[in-house]
Amino acid sequence: MKRYIFLALFLAALGYGGYWAWHNKETITDLLPSKQTVQLPTAIAERRDIETTLMLTGEVLPKFQIEVKPEVSGRLKRLHVRPGDTVKKDDLLAEIDDTDIQIDLAAADIEIIGAHLRMEQAEANFTRTKALYDKKLTTRENFENQRAASEIAKNDLKRAHNRLDIIKDRLSKTQITAPADGTVLEIPVAEGQVVVAAASVTAGTLLMTFADLKSLIIKSHVNQVDAPQLNPGAEVTVSVSGVARKTAPARIDFIAPVATVKNNIKGFALEAAILKNEDDFLKPGMSVSMSVPVSSARDVVAVPVTAVVREGRRNFVVYVQPPGEKALPEKRTVNVGVSDNQFIEIRDGINEGDIVLLTEPK
Repeated sequence: MKRYIFLALFLAALGYGGYWAWHNKETITDLLPSKQTVQLPTAIAERRDIETTLMLTGEVLPKFQIEVKPEVSGRLKRLHVRPGDTVKKDDLLAEIDDTDIQIDLAAADIEIIGAHLRMEQAEANFTRTKALYDKKLTTRENFENQRAASEIAKNDLKRAHNRLDIIKDRLSKTQITAPADGTVLEIPVAEGQVVVAAASVTAGTLLMTFADLKSLIIKSHVNQVDAPQLNPGAEVTVSVSGVARKTAPARIDFIAPVATVKNNIKGFALEAAILKNEDDFLKPGMSVSMSVPVSSARDVVAVPVTAVVREGRRNFVVYVQPPGEKALPEKRTVNVGVSDNQFIEIRDGINEGDIVLLTEPK
């Protein structure tokens, strides 16, 4: 009996719920989410100029840079310049103590005086012996001995003069002068330090690094894939990260004929000459970027690069949105050309003014 009572109550509740839902159907419909059309981002195919550039990194270096080393050993007596000083050719850079060389110079002068006296005496003896020999009052042996002694004395005097010249040359090399107009970059030594002369068997002590900062170059390494796009004489634009709105023109002067490996990348060494350096904002040691134009297109129909979808290896498509709210996008195969980081040239497949989708529709 209880089973029948429960079943009756359930059917009554179900009937009442259906009646309530039918009676309030408009209210329920209002609570349900309505279908919304997803609006995909679009762009208009427009005419513009496109330039493809290749970005390279490099380091700024002086074109003319040398290491200044002493030609004589000794104690560094005085430095006449500091890093950053600009000097002219033959300006004095440093001095090496010449005390020992001055002693050698004085000894050489004394040696020349003695050699000169010995030569005069030998010549006088030879003159007297010759006179006696002409009168047959002395032997030929004595005559030959006096002549030999005279020649030896002359050679001794000449050797003494040569030694003096060598000492004077050493003395002049204690005055280290600028090899050209330029700037002192660094000085790794201090006054009072003993320095060693540079020779064929020894490297010598580095006194300072000297360079001409008016002629700067950029050394870079270009990937073997990108190297065929570059040619000597190409103009480039140089910029420095963090230095806003500051650029400098440069020109590629050299591309190595043989590939080398740098940082595990096979490529070619490249040098570019900086043509103009306003306010000297480019300095040796800086890391810079170079923008190298490799191709360009003028007044061509172009769309954002995100509008072009690759299909397969060689096919490219663009989705064009026809007029009308309910019109479906049209998929068109296009022929692309020059591109940069933002836009790509469309040679055929769409027209100027077409609306294209920036994302592929699903």
